[in-house]
Amino acid sequence: MKERLFKKGMAALILLTIFSIGLPVQAIAAAGVPKATAWDYRHMYGGSEGESFQAYLDDVTGTKRSTGNQVFNFPEANADYAERLRIMDKATNHISIYTLLLNASGVTGPGTTAKMITKKVLDNCEVNFIYFPIAQFGYSSPSIIIAMNTMGINTRPWWQKNISLKNLGYTLMQGCHKKILICDDPEYGLVSMTGGRNIGDEYLTDIPDPKPGRFANQWRDTDVVVYGPANYEIEAGYIKSFNAQSSKSQKKLDVNDGKYFPEVSTPDSNADVQVRVVENEPMEGKGVFQINDTYLALINNAKYTLDIETPYFIPTDKFIEALENAAKRGVKVRLLTNSENTNDMGSFLVFGSAYCWERLLKHDNIKLYMWDVERSVKDPSLFRTLHSKVMVVDSCVYFPSSWNFENTSMNHSTEIGTLITDLEMAKVGQEMFNNDLATPGVYEMTIPIFKKKFSPWDKILMKIVRTAMVNDILVV
Repeated sequence: MKERLFKKGMAALILLTIFSIGLPVQAIAAAGVPKATAWDYRHMYGGSEGESFQAYLDDVTGTKRSTGNQVFNFPEANADYAERLRIMDKATNHISIYTLLLNASGVTGPGTTAKMITKKVLDNCEVNFIYFPIAQFGYSSPSIIIAMNTMGINTRPWWQKNISLKNLGYTLMQGCHKKILICDDPEYGLVSMTGGRNIGDEYLTDIPDPKPGRFANQWRDTDVVVYGPANYEIEAGYIKSFNAQSSKSQKKLDVNDGKYFPEVSTPDSNADVQVRVVENEPMEGKGVFQINDTYLALINNAKYTLDIETPYFIPTDKFIEALENAAKRGVKVRLLTNSENTNDMGSFLVFGSAYCWERLLKHDNIKLYMWDVERSVKDPSLFRTLHSKVMVVDSCVYFPSSWNFENTSMNHSTEIGTLITDLEMAKVGQEMFNNDLATPGVYEMTIPIFKKKFSPWDKILMKIVRTAMVNDILVV
């Protein structure tokens, strides 16, 4: 009895000491977060089981893995921007960019434009630029596009080619959502950057007054830089998109021109990362939905852990059931998405998301976390949005992309992802996800918190918003 009392007293003293020195709740929670684990990964790749799964992905997506790649992860905004400029600065032949928009104000949008113009005018480098005109003119400015055209940059506004009444809303809101930078490189042939970031200060800079040791970027996002043969797939896809958006009188890119497909290598000559490039192209033929199929296959094949971070989490019934089935198999599922305070699309979107929270949280193996990072005091109008679109499966597969876990990305937007099957890169992605969960401001959503936050009337609104979104009535 005395021994038990002594242990309880020591535990209480330790907890009191922890809180008295101000150790963040997130740091305590992080102590229980699984670290990257090198368990058996042959169900994903390697061995007969893994190769069977990869053959299934070959078949369902119509894609192939490429080997001999090297990938670098860029979760930090300022490093990402510096790397973009470095990649473009090295180009001698061509620079190709695909983005939702380029912000005409601030530092990084004009800075990126200045770099493109400099490379075109001073180095006679071909510069190609695909953008979404509705987003560009609605959220930014046409002036920066006019300046680019004047200086000889080949800009192409992205328009849907088979508009109907059903997809009209998506044409007006969001159809072009890939994020790609690809450049020739004198040393390594080609290099690309892809992931979640568009071009602007919200994606690529800090808030004006970050507190020491706290999350400093305006938005939390993730890109990867790819060297090696996977760039051939990214380059070919870009050329196809560029030419599809070019009129008869405009220059098209020649997919047979060797300058776009030089011999490639990697900074580490021994690198052998496997990369599968997957896309959603809803306007191509009957529609190409490789990312949807890949996500579903990964969820259905997970054995140990499934970690997903997404800005907008509004899964269809098919994906809800897949997540529930994974949990029933014993898979530890962790989901990180925006709270009502950080969702840049407005609190109504949180209602569409929250519709499925209580259902999912009834499963012991499913944990849901809210990104609720504090606002800037100097400029409280700045959202602190989680914009990263990442999946890590069993600490052996890492899947960054431009794809949001909701209907627009699933069915109506162009998207790109890089499925990386490599233990070291998966470890990088796993540790990044763990760090995100430990970010001050992130909290775990539980059923008691859910019931406290949302009334029965809110639940009715959740059903209405969610039904409208998954049935193409409400567009974001």
